[in-house]
Amino acid sequence: MNLVNRFIDQVQSAPERPAIIQVAGGIEKAVTYRELNGLSASAAGFFRELGIEEGDVVLVFERMSIDLYVILIGLWKIGAIAMFVDPSGGKKLLEASCRIGKPVAFVAISKAHLYRFVSKEIRRIRIKVTIGRRYLPSRSWGEVSNHDRLGAVSKVELEQPALYTFTSGSTGNPKAASRTHGLLLAQHTALVDEIDLKAGEVDLATLPIFALANLASGLTTLIPDCDLSRPGFIQADKVLQQIEEHRPDRCVASPAFLMRIEESARKRGTHLRISKIFTGGAPVFPRYLHALKRVALNAEITVVFGSTEAEPISHVSLSQISESDFENIRLGKGLLVGKLSPHVSLKIVEDRTGESLFGISQEQFDRMALPTGQPGEIVVAGSHVLSGYLNGEGDEENKIPIGERVWHRTGDTGYIDSDHRLWLLGRCSSKLEIGGAPVYPFSIEAAVSMDDRIAWSALIAIGGKRILALEQREGSSETLKLSELPIPQNIVDEIVPIKRMPLDKRHNAKIDYRELRKLLESRVD
Repeated sequence: MNLVNRFIDQVQSAPERPAIIQVAGGIEKAVTYRELNGLSASAAGFFRELGIEEGDVVLVFERMSIDLYVILIGLWKIGAIAMFVDPSGGKKLLEASCRIGKPVAFVAISKAHLYRFVSKEIRRIRIKVTIGRRYLPSRSWGEVSNHDRLGAVSKVELEQPALYTFTSGSTGNPKAASRTHGLLLAQHTALVDEIDLKAGEVDLATLPIFALANLASGLTTLIPDCDLSRPGFIQADKVLQQIEEHRPDRCVASPAFLMRIEESARKRGTHLRISKIFTGGAPVFPRYLHALKRVALNAEITVVFGSTEAEPISHVSLSQISESDFENIRLGKGLLVGKLSPHVSLKIVEDRTGESLFGISQEQFDRMALPTGQPGEIVVAGSHVLSGYLNGEGDEENKIPIGERVWHRTGDTGYIDSDHRLWLLGRCSSKLEIGGAPVYPFSIEAAVSMDDRIAWSALIAIGGKRILALEQREGSSETLKLSELPIPQNIVDEIVPIKRMPLDKRHNAKIDYRELRKLLESRVD
């Protein structure tokens, strides 16, 4: 049993239900569950004819689309492994990932095939398939629609790899997150509970893993007409039009995507007729939730917290955050991310950043565990939590094997409150010390985010000074004074205004602290 089997269950249950509706360039395409199953069977036959075997790795470069899920299901029907590399990581990440993953095939859009001119690792890949117009020698993805269908689906073991993704490698060699069929199935089970997946609903989905969960649960996935690789820069008016036409019941998206939608809806004076909104993948501050609520009056808005290695960990809805919680955020006590998923085990342990805990005993681990209210590193375990990286690369730094259970070190600091809810304090590595007491920059940033005049803030230590970088919101031009901000005055040495805060390329919703440091070092005496 794996996600393909769950998908086939949905095909048999409601074959004519739309599986995916995709709008691209103003052209709408749709496939039913029956049609998607047929196309993926043709893709499986095509892959077999190309010489791709069970256990082979296939590097895929395709946007979130109908074709992407035809490829994925087709590969899994023959027991092959899909490999994805974030294109924003550039040539260095791509080549390092290829050396680790060793793909035998490259299935990609025309533009991605240009890597063949600059990457010897891509040139070495034996089988090449182009999605769209071909400019270089390769097989055409267009052949799939007329290809013989593969009848039987390969029986895979739960421990067999299904999906490789890679860390950025910004601090060294990239690590390959190897998700097995069992892990994906467990993750799906957790998501069904966490984001309340119900067959027959229409979901405006912008994150590929959630569309997979939809297909295994009988939902219709609506893929919006925008560049999902840059969620903070989408043409929101187009997406709003699609929302009005298709009336999705729910939406799963990054905060950057949702803030673009909120801005467009507010300017147009329209409301979103969506009943459930889920967001995550980056810090989601209260002002985002309040802004969304003003344009989605009847929506239950929920933040889902997790990481690449453990998704989901916890969740909290706007309706569950009390005034005292908002006040605690304002007082610098962190960012509330809510009740733990019933599918995850979580502990707060002593912060041993930079120290391997790979070989510690159960007794040592138990002594490291901290009580309620005390901050430390968040570690998690569960059937949907990645237990190790490909070839063990990175396990010593990030994993704590205790008996048959493997705990994952998130690298985040947090604590559990008296109501058994998780609060985030930021990355362990960013912790400062003032007067012998720890200070967590992220908790200061969360507090500052409560000021409506401020779009972004970041507390960072440079040259012995603690600098608070501030980007003010559009329309706010007044000079901000430290005494006006809801933070202790002894924490910040200097405020530095920033015209545009550098953000991550993937989500457009996380501060790129490395780029910010470069920017500030050129400005701070």
